[in-house]
Amino acid sequence: MQVSMGDGGSGGGEEVLVNFQELLDIVMKLEDIYKIHVDVIGTNIESLLSSDFYQKGEAMRVIEKYPDILHKTLELAEHYSRSATVVGNVCVEMLKKDEQLREILSKL
Repeated sequence: MQVSMGDGGSGGGEEVLVNFQELLDIVMKLEDIYKIHVDVIGTNIESLLSSDFYQKGEAMRVIEKYPDILHKTLELAEHYSRSATVVGNVCVEMLKKDEQLREILSKL
């Protein structure tokens, strides 16, 4: 389903065409990426955090930052989850507006 929308009243008069199914596909892909991060990457990061592979040497200052680096990687999962939620909310709002428009048009 494609949805045609105006430009939000900015006066430009340009039409925006949105493929609703594509938005749903994007939500699914973002959720899949999130699941990979949580299930696979998160598990492996926890394993890496518990390893003691570098015990002494010049790079010790860098190695001390290693847990922070791994935790930053885990933050990506949160961003994918938020992105999926935002796109999903857009879909819900589009459906609401579509239903409202349908009700208005049915009364004409």
